[in-house]
Amino acid sequence: MIKELFSLEVNPEETLGLFRAVGLINPGGAPYKERVKKFFEVANFSLHIVKALRGVSRKKRVVLLEGGCGRSYLSFFINFLLSKIDARDAYFMGADQNQRLIEGCNQVKEALGFKNMSFYASKIIEFEPPEEVDEVHMVFSLHACDTATDETIAKGIQLKARCIIVAPCCQREIVRQLGRVSSGKGAHPLRGLTEKHLLREQLGITLTETLRTLALEAAGYRVDVFTFVPSKYTPKNLMIRAERTGRQRLEALQRYHEIKEFFSLRPKIGDFLPQVLGRPELNLK
Repeated sequence: MIKELFSLEVNPEETLGLFRAVGLINPGGAPYKERVKKFFEVANFSLHIVKALRGVSRKKRVVLLEGGCGRSYLSFFINFLLSKIDARDAYFMGADQNQRLIEGCNQVKEALGFKNMSFYASKIIEFEPPEEVDEVHMVFSLHACDTATDETIAKGIQLKARCIIVAPCCQREIVRQLGRVSSGKGAHPLRGLTEKHLLREQLGITLTETLRTLALEAAGYRVDVFTFVPSKYTPKNLMIRAERTGRQRLEALQRYHEIKEFFSLRPKIGDFLPQVLGRPELNLK
């Protein structure tokens, strides 16, 4: 199946062994029923990571951070792919608040013999790489819940990562805020768009990802937004891929504030990046 997805020369038996170890497929080689969608999400997401890393010099060790890593299906599979098809030196870090899941990741790491991985029980935004890491090339997350995606993006910006790739999940924060301002004295002029719950959810998703995209552009990233996996596997198939250019865009910052103020929103990403997302009349440094 991996060959059909990626057209990569990887050993099917080794691939199946990897997926068994991380718990995505059963001993018979079939995906667990409740994890079929996750299997395809991981496989498709991994391709974008591998492609993005081709722009990093092979002369240096490439360092990756997965925010809200959970069971780290994604990091384990990318590590496997890089070792088999790219043969490059890589180091993986995973951060998640759930101590139990982190312990599980360390157990799988030992079982697979992956010496180039470290997992940390930490909030994403509070995570600091160990001293021996002088540069983080890529920060990514697959369905880090709600504002955990904002933490991943913000941490990537703070670390000046060359590439930030996220597939967002459950944008509840902005949806809740839209619900509070859809009626009352401070209601925005387009409150008719937010009075019905389903329509409020759809608008909330669009606004959340628009604000994240503008935040990345304001911080000096070139951003693409697209679907990374067919919707039959997950309706949460949006991907934001950002590459650092170092050219901060005042226009993007202005648009970020225009949208935020028009809908009376306080995006969490603004709390994580006050120096980047301050008022647009302030000069970006």
